[in-house]
Amino acid sequence: MQQAFFFDDHRGILAPLTDLRPACAVRTGALTSIDRLRRVLKLDIAGVQVPEPLEAIARETLGVPINDAGALGMSDRVLFISSRCPLAYEPISSLAPGECIKESGSGDIIAA
Repeated sequence: MQQAFFFDDHRGILAPLTDLRPACAVRTGALTSIDRLRRVLKLDIAGVQVPEPLEAIARETLGVPINDAGALGMSDRVLFISSRCPLAYEPISSLAPGECIKESGSGDIIAA
Protein backbone atom coordinates (compact mmCIF):
# COMPACT_ATOMS: atom_id res chain seq x y z
CA MET A 1 0.00 0.00 0.00
CA GLN A 2 1.40 3.42 -0.94
CA GLN A 3 2.00 6.01 1.76
CA ALA A 4 0.31 9.39 1.41
CA PHE A 5 0.74 12.68 3.25
CA PHE A 6 -1.98 15.33 3.00
CA PHE A 7 -0.92 18.97 3.21
CA ASP A 8 -2.86 22.20 3.62
CA ASP A 9 -1.29 24.99 1.57
CA HIS A 10 -3.58 27.65 3.10
CA ARG A 11 -4.60 28.83 -0.37
CA GLY A 12 -8.15 27.58 -0.66
CA ILE A 13 -11.05 29.75 0.35
CA LEU A 14 -13.16 27.02 1.89
CA ALA A 15 -14.48 28.90 4.93
CA PRO A 16 -16.75 28.36 6.76
CA LEU A 17 -16.30 24.63 6.01
CA THR A 18 -12.68 24.71 7.19
CA ASP A 19 -13.18 26.93 10.25
CA LEU A 20 -13.65 23.90 12.50
CA ARG A 21 -12.05 21.06 10.52
CA PRO A 22 -9.11 20.48 8.19
CA ALA A 23 -9.80 20.72 4.45
CA CYS A 24 -9.23 16.96 4.02
CA ALA A 25 -11.97 16.27 6.59
CA VAL A 26 -14.69 18.14 4.71
CA ARG A 27 -17.49 15.78 3.72
CA THR A 28 -18.44 15.56 0.08
CA GLY A 29 -21.30 13.12 0.13
CA ALA A 30 -20.98 10.26 2.60
CA LEU A 31 -17.18 10.40 2.89
CA THR A 32 -14.52 12.96 3.69
CA SER A 33 -11.94 13.75 1.03
CA ILE A 34 -9.24 11.85 2.92
CA ASP A 35 -11.49 8.78 3.37
CA ARG A 36 -12.49 8.75 -0.29
CA LEU A 37 -8.90 8.96 -1.56
CA ARG A 38 -7.77 6.37 1.01
CA ARG A 39 -10.35 3.88 -0.23
CA VAL A 40 -10.14 4.47 -3.96
CA LEU A 41 -6.35 4.72 -4.22
CA LYS A 42 -5.71 2.19 -1.41
CA LEU A 43 -3.48 4.62 0.50
CA ASP A 44 -1.84 4.26 3.88
CA ILE A 45 -2.12 7.77 5.37
CA ALA A 46 1.27 8.62 6.87
CA GLY A 47 0.11 11.97 8.20
CA VAL A 48 -1.65 15.26 7.63
CA GLN A 49 -0.38 18.82 7.87
CA VAL A 50 -3.04 21.25 9.13
CA PRO A 51 -3.09 24.87 10.33
CA GLU A 52 -2.03 25.15 13.97
CA PRO A 53 -5.50 26.16 15.28
CA LEU A 54 -6.92 22.88 13.92
CA GLU A 55 -4.24 20.53 15.32
CA ALA A 56 -6.18 19.36 18.38
CA ILE A 57 -9.40 18.61 16.53
CA ALA A 58 -7.52 16.92 13.68
CA ARG A 59 -5.70 14.64 16.14
CA GLU A 60 -9.02 13.74 17.74
CA THR A 61 -10.93 13.06 14.53
CA LEU A 62 -8.48 11.82 11.89
CA GLY A 63 -6.55 9.16 13.79
CA VAL A 64 -3.27 9.79 11.92
CA PRO A 65 -0.12 11.77 12.80
CA ILE A 66 -0.76 15.51 12.58
CA ASN A 67 1.94 18.07 11.66
CA ASP A 68 4.64 15.43 12.13
CA ALA A 69 6.93 15.07 9.11
CA GLY A 70 8.87 12.44 11.09
CA ALA A 71 5.88 10.12 10.70
CA LEU A 72 6.95 9.55 7.09
CA GLY A 73 9.87 7.47 8.31
CA MET A 74 12.38 6.34 5.73
CA SER A 75 9.93 5.44 2.97
CA ASP A 76 11.34 6.09 -0.48
CA ARG A 77 7.91 6.70 -2.03
CA VAL A 78 5.34 9.03 -0.52
CA LEU A 79 2.46 10.63 -2.38
CA PHE A 80 1.85 14.22 -1.27
CA ILE A 81 -1.74 15.37 -1.85
CA SER A 82 -3.28 18.79 -1.28
CA SER A 83 -6.04 18.64 1.31
CA ARG A 84 -8.27 20.60 -1.07
CA CYS A 85 -7.55 18.26 -3.98
CA PRO A 86 -10.14 18.82 -6.75
CA LEU A 87 -8.95 16.04 -9.07
CA ALA A 88 -10.41 12.76 -10.14
CA TYR A 89 -8.40 9.77 -8.92
CA GLU A 90 -6.82 8.64 -12.20
CA PRO A 91 -4.28 11.48 -12.56
CA ILE A 92 -3.08 10.97 -8.98
CA SER A 93 -2.81 7.20 -9.23
CA SER A 94 -0.72 7.42 -12.41
CA LEU A 95 1.90 9.84 -11.05
CA ALA A 96 5.46 8.60 -11.47
CA PRO A 97 8.17 9.41 -8.90
CA GLY A 98 9.35 12.99 -9.38
CA GLU A 99 6.18 14.12 -11.20
CA CYS A 100 3.59 16.56 -9.91
CA ILE A 101 0.17 17.82 -10.89
CA LYS A 102 -0.46 21.55 -10.75
CA GLU A 103 -3.71 23.45 -10.69
CA SER A 104 -4.02 25.08 -14.11
CA GLY A 105 -5.25 28.49 -12.96
CA SER A 106 -2.97 29.16 -10.00
CA GLY A 107 -0.05 26.80 -10.60
CA ASP A 108 -0.46 25.41 -7.06
CA ILE A 109 0.73 21.83 -6.57
CA ILE A 110 -2.14 19.42 -6.11
CA ALA A 111 -0.24 16.13 -5.89
CA ALA A 112 3.37 15.01 -6.15
